[in-house]
Amino acid sequence: MLADLSHAIAFGEQALAGTPNDHPNHEAYLSNLAVAYRLRFERNGVLTDLDRAIKLGEHVTAGVPDDDANREAYMSNLKRLRLG
Repeated sequence: MLADLSHAIAFGEQALAGTPNDHPNHEAYLSNLAVAYRLRFERNGVLTDLDRAIKLGEHVTAGVPDDDANREAYMSNLKRLRLG
């Protein structure tokens, strides 16, 4: 499972690097990657994974308008990252 998460994270980082910030799914990609880092942190306890997850979550919520339909989900993910 840990190897699968690591592969998913690597592919997610590559996809994110090739996705423009104004792409309609950019925030969703960031959020999904943050969740993958959180899941890996829960299995390996490596704080850099948690740090990366939180930074991605903060980036997502900073770029999403208040009226975005997914804002609540992104905020919920960020709260879970911060509080555990």
